[in-house]
Amino acid sequence: MDFGSGLLLADAFVYAMFGAAEVHAVDYEPLLQATTFRQYAAQHDWQRFSSFLADRIGRKSAEDWFGRREEALNDPSGDWFAKLGIRYIAPFDVLAEPPPAKSYDLIASRSTLEHIPAHLAAAMLDRLAQLVAPGGAMYHYIHLADHRDIVGDPYGFLAEHDDYAPSQHDVRGNLLRASDWRAIFAKLNFAWSEAAHADDATLFPKKLAPRFRAYDRADLLVNHYIVYGYRQEPGRAG
Repeated sequence: MDFGSGLLLADAFVYAMFGAAEVHAVDYEPLLQATTFRQYAAQHDWQRFSSFLADRIGRKSAEDWFGRREEALNDPSGDWFAKLGIRYIAPFDVLAEPPPAKSYDLIASRSTLEHIPAHLAAAMLDRLAQLVAPGGAMYHYIHLADHRDIVGDPYGFLAEHDDYAPSQHDVRGNLLRASDWRAIFAKLNFAWSEAAHADDATLFPKKLAPRFRAYDRADLLVNHYIVYGYRQEPGRAG
């Protein structure tokens, strides 16, 4: 499952290219820019990845992939990408609707989880974890910066007197920090690894909003949090 597939099915396309038999690209709202996605799949120089792809999945499988891609692009229908094993499902609410499959080998998201309401984060991750097959994996890249100005003011909404409102979780981010996410993931029966990266510390606010003053500064500086792990067998600790 590509959770939060966004304007393009770029991640789903790559998962399919590297051998996923079926990819469910899901989103809370139908955001897909269909024409742009077709152009992305058709005009990008995918052949320059052919050697790398062949090393990963075998030369024959790589050749088959490029043939399937050409065949799919010749399909004039709106769901031409179904020929590549990609199924687009939107709108989809993981907390309210039956999942499109009973379990998944991999559930992944990129720049998605920071946009969900903070009070739903734990329940949503618990639900996603339930959909991962034993031995399967989850991967999440969470961009914790203030999306109003990611480059110039990535820590803006941490500052005292900032005008952030809870309703801005979708456009600016939900304010959860790396330690908040770490606590959520720790409750799931997965064996986790993580990576964390900070932005320019000179952009950090001189005064923090009251809710962040108890946080460790190093934690607040983290703006790129990546977590990946494997679901444990029943009865084993994560």
